[in-house]
Amino acid sequence: MKKLIFILLFFLPVLLMAQTVFIMMPPSIDTSTSQGYDYTDLVHWYPLISDYNDAHGSDNGTNHGAAQGDSTINGVGATYFNEAEDDYVAVTGTNYGTSTFALFVTLKRHSVTGNDGVFVGGSGSACFLIDDSGHPMLFDRDGSYVTSTLIVALNTETFVGWSYAQDRNEVRFYVNGETEVMSYSEEFAANTTGIGGISADYNWDGLQQNIAIWNDSLTEANFDYYYNNGDFKGYEE
Repeated sequence: MKKLIFILLFFLPVLLMAQTVFIMMPPSIDTSTSQGYDYTDLVHWYPLISDYNDAHGSDNGTNHGAAQGDSTINGVGATYFNEAEDDYVAVTGTNYGTSTFALFVTLKRHSVTGNDGVFVGGSGSACFLIDDSGHPMLFDRDGSYVTSTLIVALNTETFVGWSYAQDRNEVRFYVNGETEVMSYSEEFAANTTGIGGISADYNWDGLQQNIAIWNDSLTEANFDYYYNNGDFKGYEE
């Protein structure tokens, strides 16, 4: 009996301490599903600050008339596209999926010149556009499209996002903290050819910075995080 009492007295504090340590430990975080600095599904990133390269993948851009060095967004360098000169940056190997993907960018639109391209695809590919009324569009160059009612104002620094999930028939648009979900179902070809337009088609007039392309859809919470925390407002990953 004395031995039993001794054992209990000896081990009881140890057990209590272990329990206390267990309770005080924070829960583990699954980085594959958490918001923030999770680049698992990021496939391309074009900062468009000091060059036209893909900072996350290998599909570097070739400049056709765009300019850097004199303009900024959020105090950081940006690429200027002049619609009158048909400026654009050619990319040839981007692969962001055909039925589930997302893209966001920080931009400033200087003038209304029609359906202006943020990221433009070839035949059958998804084109990320702003229409002549300032509404974000997801457009298939074969003809079908869906248009948001959200507005990208002229001469205003704006964070714009598109997200597509064909299995849910869902396109999500995001503009400076506002989101809109619309019904859409289309299979796209991965055949993107230009940032800010392509040759003389869909040419952008204004600034673009930090285009991030994902091969998965993004939620409103994901867009909120990147918009508010500025993961992509500088060059460093």
